[in-house]
Amino acid sequence: MDAQTNPLVILAEIEGEIKAGTHQYLKRVFQEAEKEKADYLIIQLDTPGGLLKTTRDIVDLILASPIKTVIFVHKEGGWAYSAGTFILLAGDLAITHPEASIGAAQPREIAIDELKETDPKIVEGMASWIKSLALINQRNPEVAEKFVRENLTLTGKEAKELGIIDETAKRLRCNFF
Repeated sequence: MDAQTNPLVILAEIEGEIKAGTHQYLKRVFQEAEKEKADYLIIQLDTPGGLLKTTRDIVDLILASPIKTVIFVHKEGGWAYSAGTFILLAGDLAITHPEASIGAAQPREIAIDELKETDPKIVEGMASWIKSLALINQRNPEVAEKFVRENLTLTGKEAKELGIIDETAKRLRCNFF
């Protein structure tokens, strides 16, 4: 069978906080997917968020990849908060479990054992960035911006209704591709 009837799919999983090791892991997965000439790379995601620099590096990997990237918040009660929301919106396809949760992407600065007030320039920059990610994949930019400015959170079902993700699913099926 050819790739159209039997696509090659590579699976990666991100569980927990987004940190430097997460980027290194995904970089290896993307390299392997390109080497194998994969048709799709699915990233199963369940994260409370993480580091900004790492998030930027992961988003850059996704956007630069010639492989169609599917980001799937796959667990009932799972989440893609903060950094996870940026990663979700960078994917060619953004899919969540109907009872997963996304959003709460307002940046936070952490000093030793305390949260600091975030510089308004950082909030402005992050709001613009998440809006551009939504626009790249024809998703609702106003809702995306609210994830940063208002710390908006949505269930998968609500996110689909508002046009910020492409689909909801309890598990992936071949007809998504």
